[in-house]
Amino acid sequence: MRLISCYIEGYGQIKRKEYLFEGNITSILAENGAGKSTLASFIKAMFYGLKGYKTGSTEFCDREHFYPFEGGAFGGNLTFDFQGKRYKIERYFGEKNTSGDSVKVYVGGEQTDELGEDIGKTVFGVDEASFLRTLFISSEDIEIKSTSSINAKLGSFLQGMDGDDDLDGALKRLELARKNYQADRKSKNAAELIPQTEREMDALRAKILNVKEIQDKLDGKYEALTELKEEIEGLNKQIVRAQEENKRRAQYEHYESLVKNVSYMQTALAEIQIRYKNGLPTEEETALVNERLVKERALLAKTENAEFSVKDGEKLARLEESFRRGVPTEEALFKAENDIKTLSALQTELRLEGAKEPTERERKLLQKFAYGCPSQDELAQTEAKVDGYKRAKKEYDETPAVLISSAPTAKKKASKIYAGLVALVTLLCVIGGIVLLLQDKTLFGAVLFIVALTIGGGFVALN
Repeated sequence: MRLISCYIEGYGQIKRKEYLFEGNITSILAENGAGKSTLASFIKAMFYGLKGYKTGSTEFCDREHFYPFEGGAFGGNLTFDFQGKRYKIERYFGEKNTSGDSVKVYVGGEQTDELGEDIGKTVFGVDEASFLRTLFISSEDIEIKSTSSINAKLGSFLQGMDGDDDLDGALKRLELARKNYQADRKSKNAAELIPQTEREMDALRAKILNVKEIQDKLDGKYEALTELKEEIEGLNKQIVRAQEENKRRAQYEHYESLVKNVSYMQTALAEIQIRYKNGLPTEEETALVNERLVKERALLAKTENAEFSVKDGEKLARLEESFRRGVPTEEALFKAENDIKTLSALQTELRLEGAKEPTERERKLLQKFAYGCPSQDELAQTEAKVDGYKRAKKEYDETPAVLISSAPTAKKKASKIYAGLVALVTLLCVIGGIVLLLQDKTLFGAVLFIVALTIGGGFVALN
């Protein structure tokens, strides 16, 4: 069990004050009368409550002693860890007796009765008197004494026995046996009862010795218990750190989800701002649009239910012919609109020009094209002739004058040279063929004769 915190609404001179218990040991140092004993009494009262009293009683009890000096709420709450759970006791006391007391126990924020009516006995395993003589030391009484409840708790803890198998229980059974023995000592079975009683006494003496031996070893057990408590305390701290880490991780994941949501909302907001460049529509504008939409739907439904006339059919056919390739895009409509505007401007300019007197050059152009402008084919033929003329003129301009004047003579000289070379090659092929025939190489000789005939005949035919 470990105390976590307490809040005192009103108890003695302490009012509306909270205490936090951190670490293994919490030390409170203050002058006399500062409320140290009051805080200790409040903690005890949270576990065991306060006894009532009657007016005129000679006993000055804690209820009367710690009733708030200024009146008001009498009590508060205490938070502690027990068996892996965190509990919160909330107690408020009446002024004189327990009829005005109220007590509630919470675990995980929910009210519970797991600790029963005697909360201190459930938590510490001892009653209030034993608690006051062991775990609780007041400023008035620092003497530590043993009670039957303490003996029973120690015997049960160390030996695993039931509550009656302790020293007091053994003494009670011995006293009962003595009385039974005295009652039956005059009976006929006295001779058998004495040995039986002696055996029982021996067994009880052995148990008493066992209990004494165990009590002698309590110091070692307490040390081991302290070590285990420290180990449990360390594990509890690790659990708390792990819980805090999990909480931070969950908060970070929640933060990441919020960041993603913010990014998504910013993107959506940017899209909305692009869509509504002039600002979001007001409720009145939205209502007007919805009203117009309802009217248009009603008109459309009425139109769909109306009869389709011949005129409407002709109009539909014209529209289908105009849009047989599909409805034009926004870009195409925008371009057509600009073309229409340009045409209108040109028509206006043309009308203005027509109202003026033509110049001399304009008259000549009008006379030249009186029968209309030339067609595209005529323009293409004219451009082709002009290009041919330009190429011929360029070639003529780039040709040297000497070559132009001596061109016939050069051609004649070249023809004579070519003729001499052809005759020489033909003569050589004929001579070679004759030589090969004389050497009985008929095939090669025939090939040379054929080459000679081909060269000579081809030259004559080309000329």
